Amino acid sequence: MKKVSGILGFAAVLMFVATAAHAVPATGTQAIGANATVSLKPGAAKNIFLNGFYGKFISDGIFVGGGLTVAKWDGVDDPSVSVQAVAQYWMGLSDGLDFFAGLNINAAVMPSPVVVTAGVDLGVAHWLADNTAITAVIDTDLGDVSAISGDSITMQLAIGVAQFF
Repeated sequence: MKKVSGILGFAAVLMFVATAAHAVPATGTQAIGANATVSLKPGAAKNIFLNGFYGKFISDGIFVGGGLTVAKWDGVDDPSVSVQAVAQYWMGLSDGLDFFAGLNINAAVMPSPVVVTAGVDLGVAHWLADNTAITAVIDTDLGDVSAISGDSITMQLAIGVAQFF
């Protein structure tokens, strides 16, 4: 728990080091970025998730995109690879800070068999410049879409950077 608290504290400091006045990206704006994830489940902090993504604002505040994740699970020799699709709604909170919420679908394609999961994202983007933001996202994974249950819910904190153009 101390590791998670430390990571959250570090993320909070990064969010307020520098601020750029910014509105929610306009329709047609594209984004590319990367993030790293730490599991919020006690005892699972040794899991590593690295994600790259690309997307586009298709309407005012509506972002759709996709990505690729490589994960290394504690106690598992082989890494896993998954593809992801996301849809998010963005809204401005204040100058330099946007909130977003959305849904994601993940398909783990390696190792076999393919497992499809669904999740909910809640996050903030802190603008460092007109086209660069630090992001912090809490991703709640609801588990395998064929058998979602309360036992399969997990949460991760993803800290990343995004470039908008």
